Amino acid sequence: MQLRPYQEECVGQVFQSWEDYQRSLIVIPTGGGKTIVFAHIANRAQGRTLIIAHREELLQQAKDKIKQAVGRDAALERAEDFAGPEFRIVVGSIQTLLRRHNRFAPDYFTNIIIDEAHHVAADSYQSVLSHFPQANILGVTATPDRSDKKQLGSFFENVAYEVTLLDLIKQGYLVPIKARVCDVSIDLTKVKFHAGDFDANDTAHAIEPYLERIAAQIKQFGGKKTIVFLPLIATSEKMTSICRAIGLDAEHVDGTSTDRKEILKRFAQKQRGVLCNAMLLTEGYDEPSIDTIVCLRPTRSRSLYTQMIGRGTRLHAGKTHLTILDFLWMTGRHKLVRPTRLISQDEIGEIADELIAKQGEFDLQEVVNDAVIQRENALAKQLAQKKKLSGKTIDPLEFALSIHDTTMADWEPTMPWH
Repeated sequence: MQLRPYQEECVGQVFQSWEDYQRSLIVIPTGGGKTIVFAHIANRAQGRTLIIAHREELLQQAKDKIKQAVGRDAALERAEDFAGPEFRIVVGSIQTLLRRHNRFAPDYFTNIIIDEAHHVAADSYQSVLSHFPQANILGVTATPDRSDKKQLGSFFENVAYEVTLLDLIKQGYLVPIKARVCDVSIDLTKVKFHAGDFDANDTAHAIEPYLERIAAQIKQFGGKKTIVFLPLIATSEKMTSICRAIGLDAEHVDGTSTDRKEILKRFAQKQRGVLCNAMLLTEGYDEPSIDTIVCLRPTRSRSLYTQMIGRGTRLHAGKTHLTILDFLWMTGRHKLVRPTRLISQDEIGEIADELIAKQGEFDLQEVVNDAVIQRENALAKQLAQKKKLSGKTIDPLEFALSIHDTTMADWEPTMPWH
């Protein structure tokens, strides 16, 4: 499998980073082929490589993609499966490795790759990684925002490579994103918070009165394949029933579904359908035909939001764009993640939100481009004020504007060496 230019560049940057840093991180958006990238890294690296994942779907996906990408068989280390010494690449469950990492010598693996690396701070990961103190470590993630990067920066030493969602849309490797603001006002002002985000139970109670109206919006504006994220299993089941009642071909799936594989297979084979789930399909689910996302699990986490939207950004025959059905969330003083935050920094996102306030449907890239222009104009005025206090040093705002990179004006250090 031939790598795309950015994927090839990423592979090279990882090996270069490993020359100076033991623990490196790469950031590739969902749909950008991060599994293919680390398959090539594992294949080209010296010695044995351990790939760690935390969910069954991710384990099997990694094993299959390694075979597909580089033609090499990888061993599984999970439950009843034990990796033999003849395998150079091992895909392991973090839960299994936590119990039996001692069956591997501390120098058994030369390299360790952590899929969904935003989980690395968990005690289970730290326990396993500490058993292999000399291994080169690579974290692979699709979703770090500014706060997540700071947390990852406490473990990883360097970002070896990063490509953004907007980059891959511009290069034609992901579909453009359009959002439609739906005329359904959902009141979250009384929802409590748990672990820093909207409480799932309270959220479920808040959105249930609106499910019929939301289903009608899905029928009117949804595409061929719609996935709906909901906070609770009971809410997802109720939404499924409502969708069926108005003629939509809808199914529900959650972590307790014994026929989960069959449900997902049926959905993939349908020409048109709706799949409701209770926060199950945020990671490790790859169905390129999805062209509409409905997020009824509001969140303040940009990482979680990006995971959900990323289920629909992949290219597929006949698919021209991804549609996000976005609702009029009433949150009081608490902000939640909206579509504009997928491809914008915080301040640009706020400007973009103001621009779309009166639009029914909008192209995310176009709106953010307009917001960047407004941001540049604002920075230029700020720079003009500073020039009245002119000195001989170069102002970072002036440099940022000179190369049309407004993100530099808000840059913050995340890795230790910064």
